[in-house]
Amino acid sequence: GVRAAVLTGTPPGFCAGSDLKELATMSIAGMTRHEARTGEVVRAIQRLGIPVVAAVEGFALGGGFLLATGCDVVVSAEDARWHLPEVKLGWVPPWGLQTLIARVGPATAKRLAWGDRPPAVRELHRLGAVDELAEPGQALRQARELAARLAALPPHAVVSTKRGVARRRVGQRALG
Repeated sequence: GVRAAVLTGTPPGFCAGSDLKELATMSIAGMTRHEARTGEVVRAIQRLGIPVVAAVEGFALGGGFLLATGCDVVVSAEDARWHLPEVKLGWVPPWGLQTLIARVGPATAKRLAWGDRPPAVRELHRLGAVDELAEPGQALRQARELAARLAALPPHAVVSTKRGVARRRVGQRALG
């Protein structure tokens, strides 16, 4: 009976991504398994037969940034902090880049992934990484309202649209 979902974090933020201290204790094989499982979470969101709306308050850092942009719709508080610091730390974001590329294009995704400076939320909105802006403290309320509107749509049309867009993304990756 679930027709839409909202993904949110627990204050003070949406998600800080992987625990880099924990990753540092793992072997390369362990890190690879961990990151593969994390990437599967984002792919599972994309395969769900319902729209998933991210409600971002506080921060969306590293994998949290990519987790949010892997959702169907992203609502962000205007004062939220977004950043991809992995490259600065000598790490390559191993998953989630395809969803970011689908939202903002390859050149912009590369610049965001390099993380030379944290982008402003309004810039992310202009680029398409964030779909809707909310007043501080209102992202969850706004995301719930949006999810309710999406849930009221005919479910077969919603899932067909979601799958059609996903197939288009796969086709573009194969060509590009």
